[in-house]
Amino acid sequence: MIIILLLILSSCGIIKEQREQKKIFMELLSQMEYSSEKELKEHWTSHNKQIIDLRDFYNDIVPKDFEVYINQDNDSIIDFWVFEPCDTAHLNRIVWFQQWSINPFDYQEKSSPWDSSFLAPKTNNLDYILDTLNWNKNTFVEIREKLYSAGCNSIQNGEPTEIGFKFSGYGKYYYILFKNPLREDEIKHYNDSCTFRYYNDTVVWGYRGGAIGPQCFPDK
Repeated sequence: MIIILLLILSSCGIIKEQREQKKIFMELLSQMEYSSEKELKEHWTSHNKQIIDLRDFYNDIVPKDFEVYINQDNDSIIDFWVFEPCDTAHLNRIVWFQQWSINPFDYQEKSSPWDSSFLAPKTNNLDYILDTLNWNKNTFVEIREKLYSAGCNSIQNGEPTEIGFKFSGYGKYYYILFKNPLREDEIKHYNDSCTFRYYNDTVVWGYRGGAIGPQCFPDK
């Protein structure tokens, strides 16, 4: 009988803990930013000139042999990833630098989550990367101001260029901008109604799901 009572009490404790965890999780969800495809479209209508200006500026300052991703968390904190595209049997790009939530104006070198794997970046030294890209600390200020002007929060250069608009829960809406008009087969690929929705022959809407939540466009 004592053992049964202990099991019941233990079970009640687990249930209570699970309820508390669920409550905390739901509170976190309620505090998250949410957006929609409608907002993505309306923002393009009002800010397309600034978004295209951001695209052109960013592609001009990134050396042609590199892909650089920046996500602007706030005025001073960014995610900053630098890749070198390649074509090998095992990799399609080499990681030069990959750090999350860093202050580029007061950077303290730290290890990367991938340092012990074959995906380890070439370096965690920001100054070395800036020299390689021919950037300086003020470059981050210029990028930040262009992002703010465009009303967006991230960008990765290339063809196409991806420009992040807003997070929506754990997912994210973004713009995919092409320099050249899409071919018919490319239009089919970029109009799957899940990850992509075709807008015109040089602009596609994108949605990328997070760890939880919808993996395709949640909008009907």
